[in-house]
Amino acid sequence: GKRAYLLSPPVVGFFEFSMMRAKDAIPKKRMAEALRAYTSGDPAFAREVFGRDTVIGRSLVHETALADDVPEVLAWQRATEVVGGARRWAVSLCLCRHTAEHLGDRCDAPMDNCLSLNGGAEFVIRRGFGRPVEKAEALEILARSRQSGLVQIADNVKSHPTFVCNCCGCCCEQLRSISHWGLPAVNPSGFTPRHDAARCAGCSRCARACPVGAIEMAPVREKASRKNGLVPRIDEETCIGCGVCAGACRKDALSMVPGGKTRPVPASAIERVVRQALERNRLADLLFDEGPGLGSRFLYRAVDAIVALPPAQALLAQEQVRSRFVKAALKRFRGAS
Repeated sequence: GKRAYLLSPPVVGFFEFSMMRAKDAIPKKRMAEALRAYTSGDPAFAREVFGRDTVIGRSLVHETALADDVPEVLAWQRATEVVGGARRWAVSLCLCRHTAEHLGDRCDAPMDNCLSLNGGAEFVIRRGFGRPVEKAEALEILARSRQSGLVQIADNVKSHPTFVCNCCGCCCEQLRSISHWGLPAVNPSGFTPRHDAARCAGCSRCARACPVGAIEMAPVREKASRKNGLVPRIDEETCIGCGVCAGACRKDALSMVPGGKTRPVPASAIERVVRQALERNRLADLLFDEGPGLGSRFLYRAVDAIVALPPAQALLAQEQVRSRFVKAALKRFRGAS
């Protein structure tokens, strides 16, 4: 029954919330300039936030781009299921496009389409960072954003996600970190484009639409022609499996099938936090410094997440935690002597 407070993290936290409100006392242009300088001035911030295997967001494949022969898609892989299965919804201004607007380089994509879900929606509504919407409007925003060729990026968890962003490659900090800094900033969807050479016209619409620059048009010899044709070549190391390319194709020459580069999707937000701390060699800090302030429930769930890790990562977790105990013991010993 007690209320507790903690510092809002950089991501997802005070950056987003500062620019999600349409009106308040914050000087928006100065804030936008500060955010751009801090997050994009050099790769340090991007490497800290996005430069590991476990990242904040994961791509959701455009369901309209799925091939007819794709087997059943899991609920947490479908944007309509992620949004439709939530219990509360809110919509806010897109942080990235709102920032770009004040800096004079915003694109023409819609801005009022950042969806918060479940507990995230309740927080956004309570603090005035967005407005409440019903399921039907949330699903409509989702469909409209897909038609606009935007990437749908969800909270990188399988259960109880807190957001679905509708992102463009020009403004989105996550997508820009991929194309500009070459970082694995978004977990791929688990799907990859399949090319039908017989349908392809070599028009390059797919390459121009790709939000992370994962497609280039390569020359190919054609029969009875002195000129080369063009076919898309997809870089699977960069591709996030969003399906935007398939939606841009007017010849139905691309469709999305299971495949591509994949990384594990954490089961819950607690597992994601544990994995991120482990990858940054900060698991002991999370458990011993931050854990008590977050309560016993957090600690119990964190321990459950550690136990569920693959053997190699579980061993690494054990070493990180053990080293904290060793350092504390040595400090006490030296102090006593």
